[in-house]
Amino acid sequence: MTVLAKTEEAVTPDVKSIPLRTHSLVSPYLDSDMQSRWFDFGGDTIVRADQYIRLASDRPSQSGWVFSRVPLTATNWEIEVEFKISGNGNLYGDGMAMWITKQRAQPGPVFGSVDIFEGLGIFFDTYKNNRPGVVFPYVMAMLGDGNTPYDQGNDGKSNELAGCSARGIRNQAIPTKARLTYFQDKNLVLELQYKSEDTWTPCFEIPEIKLPSVAYLGFSAETGELSDNFDIIKVETKNLYSAVGGTAGQAAQKEFSKSKGKSYDPSKLHTGGGWSWFMLKFVFFGLALTGANLLAQRNEIKRLEKELKKRRQEEEEDDRREDEEASKRAVEEFERVQMGLEVKLGAGGTALTAREAGEIVMNDGVNGTRGVKRKFELDEEELLRIVKEERGKARKELSDEKRAASKSSLPSFWVPSLTPSTNAQSATHKIPETPKIHPICPASSEDKPHEYSLKTLIAIQFTEEKDSRTGEQVRSCPSCRKALSNTSKAMLAKPCGHVICKPCVEKFMTPKPPDAHGPSSEAGGVRCYVCETELSGRSRKKDNEKGKDKEGREKTKPGLVEIKSEGTGFAGGGKNLVEKKGIAFQC
Repeated sequence: MTVLAKTEEAVTPDVKSIPLRTHSLVSPYLDSDMQSRWFDFGGDTIVRADQYIRLASDRPSQSGWVFSRVPLTATNWEIEVEFKISGNGNLYGDGMAMWITKQRAQPGPVFGSVDIFEGLGIFFDTYKNNRPGVVFPYVMAMLGDGNTPYDQGNDGKSNELAGCSARGIRNQAIPTKARLTYFQDKNLVLELQYKSEDTWTPCFEIPEIKLPSVAYLGFSAETGELSDNFDIIKVETKNLYSAVGGTAGQAAQKEFSKSKGKSYDPSKLHTGGGWSWFMLKFVFFGLALTGANLLAQRNEIKRLEKELKKRRQEEEEDDRREDEEASKRAVEEFERVQMGLEVKLGAGGTALTAREAGEIVMNDGVNGTRGVKRKFELDEEELLRIVKEERGKARKELSDEKRAASKSSLPSFWVPSLTPSTNAQSATHKIPETPKIHPICPASSEDKPHEYSLKTLIAIQFTEEKDSRTGEQVRSCPSCRKALSNTSKAMLAKPCGHVICKPCVEKFMTPKPPDAHGPSSEAGGVRCYVCETELSGRSRKKDNEKGKDKEGREKTKPGLVEIKSEGTGFAGGGKNLVEKKGIAFQC
């Protein structure tokens, strides 16, 4: 399991690409629960799992959209869309759009989405409103600033960055495709395939364009009085990077300089950001996720502790109220005994019968003998025992009376005033002692969960050197001075945080064998190649077995950890699954 699970070879050996399944759509489009993990659908969109995603059908006044759930954060990327525009009539409209914007899933008047947006819009306009001298269908690009609306009355003439006519793109027998390639702050290229299969026709190229670094990918379509079918067949998104550490813009410029005087072929521009930049983004993204997860777990722990405190206060209030009722009952019974209205049986068959000369006269019935009177001698322990027994008995009688009253009055348990109270003394309602709650690492398995905290996180220390070819700073191994890559395996030393490639770790950081002539030598010890920090944990064996310091704080366990991710590094993997349950349909 490595950072790059799959790459595709480009025309030049220095350029590679990584598929992003978080922003790709392929049949059957939906998961087993009839939902898409990475995309949302809305409007009049129809999903045919074996054929297409129909954004708008060949009927008047239809509009639909599909947008990604997570933003596209790749520095350089390529999006290839297979679509189909078809219909039965000779008059047709209105069109479809491809969006890379900060806004998502907002219906509106422009091809099914909003007319004011921030980001890029690629419009496939099939109906001509007021644009003389232009052949339709027409494909154009607009860069929205969040304030300027789309000029719908003039087919976006005042908003157009670049565009091209695409006569014949409708009702084609071959697959129709659009490929959009972007290099950060360098250029944006759109090419179309509709004349013949595997033949790409350049549409436009926009130099020095800057798109939002965090934007959502989406598609939408709309029909008015005239209509067509607008279908999305497949979407393939790739992250582009340079395997030798060069930037996407530099690689692109090299390809352009080589192709001067030759036919333009944008398919050769499969370039992208360097490995060092990719590794840096991966580490930052992991740290952000870890911090967010840790913060969320701490908030949940605080909520549970607050709820537990509230439950304890409610239990104490219930106990206090029951004690008051029991005391009141005991006083009433005592007064009845004083007035001779009731004979109160005590423990062991003892009856309180009367008072003589200021003393209580009790009828002792111990061992079956009754009628024997004796003087009650005031004893503190005996008095406390009797009070405790009487109070407990009174509370039990009150509980029995309430339970019997709730059963005999009305069996309508849904009436709030008649809802029977639960028995707080039962084992199911007991509030346990305050548990020791700690954040759990989201990457740990269910059978072996492990705790973590901010104090146990390691600060990664990369060694940076200037590349001799590009002149840029690249992250390299401090031992062999080679740039870190997917093949060299970056290893992290704990707790110092230095990063060394795996071949050098196997050569220089293996446990030392025991020396028969030097019993005091450090046999079995492993030290960091950079700072000589002990990594085998030998110096910590004298500490307590719980792995904590004298103040009780958790300590970082020394060792070596490989820096890797599941899948491609852009999507989740493994067996851990976060589930969210709710009502899918409701009448």
